[in-house]
Amino acid sequence: ILTVATPFRAAQVAQLRFVPSPQGVELVKRAIRKGDNSMVVAGAIALEGMEGPDVGDLARAASQRFTDGWAALQALESLRRLGRTEHAGFVIQLVEKTDLALVKAVGLRVLGYLRCDDVVGFLLGSFRLLAEPLRPYALESLVLAGAPEHDVRPLLEGLVSSPKLALALPEVKAMLAFDPDLAVGLISQILARPEPVARYIGAQCLAFVHTEASREQLAVMVREDQSVPVRVQALTALSQLTMVPGAAEAAGEGLADQAPEVRRAAALVLCGLPSGA
Repeated sequence: ILTVATPFRAAQVAQLRFVPSPQGVELVKRAIRKGDNSMVVAGAIALEGMEGPDVGDLARAASQRFTDGWAALQALESLRRLGRTEHAGFVIQLVEKTDLALVKAVGLRVLGYLRCDDVVGFLLGSFRLLAEPLRPYALESLVLAGAPEHDVRPLLEGLVSSPKLALALPEVKAMLAFDPDLAVGLISQILARPEPVARYIGAQCLAFVHTEASREQLAVMVREDQSVPVRVQALTALSQLTMVPGAAEAAGEGLADQAPEVRRAAALVLCGLPSGA
């Protein structure tokens, strides 16, 4: 009955994650090992509620049953939520062997939640071999897994100086928790670059730095930056600094901007700021 899916049957299997039981585990095993693609995906969802050594084996089985990657993605998400170090070996193998870029990216990100020395060693050893679009996920996981700062710092600085600057945003955000001083220094480097896209990303990063200096920098960008998208993003970032004194005053300067997009953004920001911000 579980080998061919109907929406109802697949939903029933997925819901087993909320009511784990020996009988439910057997149903999940059958769905993953013998079901069609929809049932395998549902079984992978149900892994989130399972305990014991079978979880890793079933995640591996789900990821290998079909080649479109959907079951593998869901199995990875379940392992991320479980956050058990014993699953690190399977995720590392999947990242190494898969040809699907999305599965590889999600696998790299999941590794950060499976904190152990094997994860840190794998990520450090493979970082420079990864395609550039995948490196942000690896670096974010290195931060989450507690890699030493002396190992993370040069990798992060290399990404920030890369022409593909958009890769740097998740790393800067992660570094705000890992090393705030380093993160703020990297944001300064981003803002000093001549490309508008760099300053746009720098404004995004400043939204996570809740200080008076951040507010002042964004206010300068609202007043002086030559790029309309950058000025709009600076205003958007200001809207996230509601507890910083002077945020409303800085946003109000955007109401006099020549570009209608900036004036519109300033009005929306002011509507969302609490009184006294």
